[in-house]
Amino acid sequence: MKTLLTITILLWLGFTSAFSQWISQPSPTSAYLFDVQFVGRQNGWIVGDSSVFLRTTDAGVTWTKQTLADFKVLYRVKFLNPFQGWIVGSTKGNRSLILNTTNGGSSWIVQDSSYSGVYLQSVSFIDSLHGWTVGSAYFPDTLGRIYRTTNGGKTWVTVASPKVAWPNDIFFVDTLKGFAVGEYGGIVRTTDGGVTWQEVYRAYWMNPLGGGGTEPLRKVFFTTRDSGWAIGGISGVETKVRTTDGGVTWQISNITPNGSSLHGLWFGDSKNGWTVGGGPGGLVIERTTDGGMTWVKQQHPSDPQALSYFEAV
Repeated sequence: MKTLLTITILLWLGFTSAFSQWISQPSPTSAYLFDVQFVGRQNGWIVGDSSVFLRTTDAGVTWTKQTLADFKVLYRVKFLNPFQGWIVGSTKGNRSLILNTTNGGSSWIVQDSSYSGVYLQSVSFIDSLHGWTVGSAYFPDTLGRIYRTTNGGKTWVTVASPKVAWPNDIFFVDTLKGFAVGEYGGIVRTTDGGVTWQEVYRAYWMNPLGGGGTEPLRKVFFTTRDSGWAIGGISGVETKVRTTDGGVTWQISNITPNGSSLHGLWFGDSKNGWTVGGGPGGLVIERTTDGGMTWVKQQHPSDPQALSYFEAV
């Protein structure tokens, strides 16, 4: 499961400016924060532990704190537009939790909390009707769970076993093709809207001095139908893998011993992307301007915690 959390908000200023920089903002809450999303430059949302929900309408200059209910954790947030969004997480009774808003987060309704002992990790919507959420049962059961909806979340159904242990993230390119990545390095792919899944890759790291093992993958992102990335790593081993054929095959792009385990990934377009994480050396932010062919570390405010998730605004 996730071990790197963030208690400080970092904002990227000047998306194309020569004077672009990262600035640190004190968090308006002491709770751990797990996910952030912006729609446009002004509207953004953050979710975290103890039902914490933060909202900004001024590009992150100020944040309004809202406690939605007495839930255990709000783990992922996904907005399609400034009004319609979803949150997944879990209740204090260790049941799955799916929330929906149609007014930008001013109010939320529980769409589903029927799956007992399921810890939802990620959510993906391709339009207002088609969505998927992924998670796993509590230890020691590591079998992945994927649920799908075709009516905007009014009803959710369980799909066949996704064949990925402890899934961390899910991403759909369109209503048929999607991907999920897991804690044991697996990448699974569907081409029928999530009804069936097939493993297409497993990330391994081989130590030149002997030994090695699977590498956790924590985030998957596609910039086009054919070009995609997955990132992760463990114990300071930084891992990036990529595909250029729509996820049929994947290749190691970079495995860096003594690097930073990666937790966050975001592309603004097919060329410009960022990845974040942390390790023995502390927080790291890397940027690519050539579609991931090369990555360059960026300067950032020092912080004792590792960044888990972010989005450029």
